[in-house]
This record gives sequence, C-alpha cells and structure tokens, in this order.
Amino acid sequence: QKPSVTMPANSSVSRIAGHLTYSPAIEVRNARFVDDNENGTIERGELCKIIFEVMNRGPRTVYDIQPTVVEATGNKHIFVSPNMHVEQIQPGKGIRYTAMVKADGRLKNGSAKFCVSVIQGNTHISKVTEFNIPTVK
Repeated sequence: QKPSVTMPANSSVSRIAGHLTYSPAIEVRNARFVDDNENGTIERGELCKIIFEVMNRGPRTVYDIQPTVVEATGNKHIFVSPNMHVEQIQPGKGIRYTAMVKADGRLKNGSAKFCVSVIQGNTHISKVTEFNIPTVK
C-alpha cells in the first residue's frame, strides 16, 4: 500500500500555526516518504525519511526559514528529527530538506499523519503537505 499525500485546504497543524499567515513565496515541493524496506509503512525499529524541497518563488530573498515536520496524531512511539534553521534563500532558489523518522519497539498497528511545512520567522507559513502512513508492529 502506497502512502497517501495530500495538499489540504485545512490542516491538522492549524491549531499550532494559527498565528501564522500564508506566504505564497515559500513553496514545499516534491515531498515524499521513504522507509528503509520500501514497503510504504512504518514498522517497529524502522528508520524512515521525509524529504522535500523548499523553494523561494518570490522576488526577494527570504530569511529565517524553518522546514518543519510534525507527527500530528501524537503517537508517542514515533520520533521526528529536530527542525533545522536556514538563514536565507535567494529568489528562484531552494534547498532540499530531509527529516529522519524513527519508530520505537512499541509501535502498534494503525497510521501516522505527518504534516510538512515551512515557517518563515514567526509570521509566515507555506501550504501544508500531509502524509498518512500506515504503522505496523
């Protein structure tokens, strides 16, 4: 089963990002989920990656960029690497970001929802991409 990727109008992270305004200049693209054994699920002890590109589509350099990956269901058995900080992205340029995702030995059958976005400063956010990934023991 392939993981589903959607671009929602309203996201699970709305409650977290409620104080941020949408910025069309910052674009998340080519977001994908890659797991070690390539079966499209997260299994106990498995190390996975969420990879995406952050592009500056605006006419000016953007500063204080933070690619963000959040596991939105609150699953205590899935860990996401800390977010990083990018000082600036020139107009028309971009970066590729990889977040590491690790499941511990107590993961249960179900699903995890990952929300991928980019925050600029403390004021702007990109559109949010969501991944719904099955989890198995």
